[in-house]
Amino acid sequence: MLQFLSKKFLLADAVNEDNNALTPIYTALDIILPVALGLILLAGVIYSVVLGTQYSKAITPEERDTARKKLINAVIGFVIVIILVALLWVLKDPLMRAMNNTQTGAFLQLF
Repeated sequence: MLQFLSKKFLLADAVNEDNNALTPIYTALDIILPVALGLILLAGVIYSVVLGTQYSKAITPEERDTARKKLINAVIGFVIVIILVALLWVLKDPLMRAMNNTQTGAFLQLF
């Protein structure tokens, strides 16, 4: 099952045989994107726990407001980063096809 999934979703296998110069880039993306997404999620969870602890330990209302703003901004930032990494993961196949297609206007024919 794992071999089927790796063959199905690896960009390096879908690269045009005439253009082998981009194969290392696609292979690197296939390896790096899942690892990067996992590391981003791990860092987000750890940082949110640290900020949540600071929020719960805040004594004065000013400290509590500052900690709450930091926590909200951190969560928003991590959500944006995760969405962008997921978007890159989804769009990598159409972008690969556009880069391999030498016809004019190939980008418009992605979808």
